[in-house]
Amino acid sequence: GGVVGSAANLAVTGSCTVTVAVVGDVSGVNNPATASVMITVRPLGDIDGNGPAGSNDLTILNKRLNDFNIAPQNDANCDLTGNNAVTTADRVLLNRVLNGLVVP
Repeated sequence: GGVVGSAANLAVTGSCTVTVAVVGDVSGVNNPATASVMITVRPLGDIDGNGPAGSNDLTILNKRLNDFNIAPQNDANCDLTGNNAVTTADRVLLNRVLNGLVVP
């Protein structure tokens, strides 16, 4: 888990397909298989999926932190730190993004 990113000027967003190849298992059996999945890469802090992080993303995150209902597709997007929970640490991270500060 965790947050993975690149320098803002190198970031590429959009949809891509990731293919994983497995060539064996823990018992040593060679049983190759592959699987592909489509993922969407967005800028860090882009909760609503409209492009760069903005004030609407902060509004959605604050609603989620205060137990207001938000669109289901945005719920998982609120976990910006990648720790499988939505906490004030996500708000700190989003505030850093919105203020142009380095995200540790």
